[in-house]
Amino acid sequence: MNTQIPVEILTNSNVVTTVNQSSTISDFTGATEESNGARGFVPAPTTAQRNSFLRGDGAWSTSGFNVEQKVSTTDNTYPLLLSPTANATSDQGPQHSIFASGIKANPSTSTITATTFSGSLSGNASSATEFASNQSVTLTGDVTGTVSSKAGWSVATTLSNSGVTAGSYGPSNNASPAHSETFTVPYVTVDAKGRVTDISNKTITLPSDNNTDTLVTQNKSTTNATYPVLLCPTADANANQGEKTSIFAASVKVNPSTGILTATGFSGPLTGDVTGDCSGSSGSCTGNAGTATKLAAAKTIDGMSFDGSENITHYVTCSTGASTAAKAALLTGFTLATGSRVFVKFSNTNTAANPTLNINSTGAKSIYVNGAAVETYYLQAGCVYEFVYNGTQWDIVNGKRMVKFTSTDPGSSTTPPTDLAEGGILIYTPAS
Repeated sequence: MNTQIPVEILTNSNVVTTVNQSSTISDFTGATEESNGARGFVPAPTTAQRNSFLRGDGAWSTSGFNVEQKVSTTDNTYPLLLSPTANATSDQGPQHSIFASGIKANPSTSTITATTFSGSLSGNASSATEFASNQSVTLTGDVTGTVSSKAGWSVATTLSNSGVTAGSYGPSNNASPAHSETFTVPYVTVDAKGRVTDISNKTITLPSDNNTDTLVTQNKSTTNATYPVLLCPTADANANQGEKTSIFAASVKVNPSTGILTATGFSGPLTGDVTGDCSGSSGSCTGNAGTATKLAAAKTIDGMSFDGSENITHYVTCSTGASTAAKAALLTGFTLATGSRVFVKFSNTNTAANPTLNINSTGAKSIYVNGAAVETYYLQAGCVYEFVYNGTQWDIVNGKRMVKFTSTDPGSSTTPPTDLAEGGILIYTPAS
């Protein structure tokens, strides 16, 4: 469109001159979602559009832009859009929308939030100030009571009877009962909840007075019974103590019939027989007893353990075979030590060289006689030999001198040794 536009021009003399400038101006173009609008002449409104306004998209409108509410997938609330006219109807026509900030909706949870609702609501409330109608509450058990209300309860309760008769039990006043007098005390039964379920009075009778200054006579009994000893109540009393009230020593008793004094412990020398075990720490029983069941600690006598509880023996039988050099025998209680002594009877004549002897699995030790190792055939079947251990080997006590006689025939003319005048052992060894 070609239009003459008056233009004011400022000259050098600061005089404004108005001239008509020819120019082409387009009409106004509205913006779209894809492109911006363009400035230009405003389109002329009609009479019907006199109350309208020109929108940014180039259209005359009375209701403004369309507002779209997109459903959110997050837990957010949004204000609602409302008609600006109160009590609007469907025939209201185009209207400007406004935001209701006090009423919000959450599209994700379909929850509407407002300060107040007017009208009927369907569904259950998570909480309420009161019930719609009265509701009854009844208590049962040890405590009972009933109340009906719709806005809170205050229940008057009744505690069930425990079955115990109401009243006072036991002495009504303080008392100091004397000997042999009686008085009552309450006996109470309580259940797991702390309730008294039963109560009764029990009569208590005090014993008679055993601590009087009257003379007490101890009659000698002819029966085998023990009686407590009467003692002076003052420790370390002397002959000038004067009259005192005696007391019974319950742990020290005497049997007048047998003359036996019984106590838990004795201090000082004891003369005579002691019946029962003497034990305890040092000082509980001092001195030497005339007899004892066994020794306090076992002693070793010639290699045999001895505590006095049973006899000991040094005799044992060896049944090891003739050709086995390691001779062994079992002797209970034997201990191998220098000076240990045993008597051994051999069941078989030894034919093995350099025999050893092992008593009670204490170790195999060599056998010597007269300073030399015994030879074959020296240990004869059925003979008993006395052995003493010298710390290294077994020595045969009072062993005979050994003389070997070798011949193909003991009845031959070969002359046996004649140097046995002082006694010895002639050992016949068959010639090979």
